[in-house]
Amino acid sequence: MLRRKQTRTTVLSRIHDLVTSHDFTPSSVALIINSCAAILPPVEFSNLLQSRNIGHVLGNDTQ
Repeated sequence: MLRRKQTRTTVLSRIHDLVTSHDFTPSSVALIINSCAAILPPVEFSNLLQSRNIGHVLGNDTQ
């Protein structure tokens, strides 16, 4: 259970970094998104991407 929470937190952090960064390359975005998608169940990854406020979700990660 703890490992799953750590994985989710790591994915949220990476996504947060992407959406708040002004300096990125499209190829790096694809690599990061694909690696995040590979380590979470599809439904959970989809839910994270549909979060209205990734920063808020990251700051209040209680799952």
